[in-house]
Amino acid sequence: RSKSFKEHGWQSKYFSQLQKRLKKCNEQNIIFKRVSVKKLYSALEDTNQLGKVDCSKKVVIYHDGGTSMSTLFGAIRNAFAHGSFQIKTVNRVRYYCLENRKTPVGKQKYFDTEIRTLMVLKESTLLEWIRIIESGYSPKQSTSTSRPKRK
Repeated sequence: RSKSFKEHGWQSKYFSQLQKRLKKCNEQNIIFKRVSVKKLYSALEDTNQLGKVDCSKKVVIYHDGGTSMSTLFGAIRNAFAHGSFQIKTVNRVRYYCLENRKTPVGKQKYFDTEIRTLMVLKESTLLEWIRIIESGYSPKQSTSTSRPKRK
């Protein structure tokens, strides 16, 4: 069983600090967009992610449901659990393209359903996110831009 955010020391009142740390790690240009389902299509269009996945833009677009960090990491979990991801290598750098769609109804095909989440992230960024969460909340780290040294 996986551990909850709370078990890692990330109470929901610290989620804004967690999001700031996630944005700062590895990539200074990750685009985070938390939008309503109605605005998700236009957010994908604005970031040029409707056709072929553009790995030059590190982007996280997800629907506005529940608490932001739970929704975000639930989407990552679901993409891996349901096989809705691709791994692309561009200039020897591995990117993960993660997607979630609305559950198909009846004979509806998966790719004909509404997109709920789309993420394009470097593998190193995902690994750093894991490290940030596992290290837990620390008031000192939330204001600092430097990363702690790895053991």
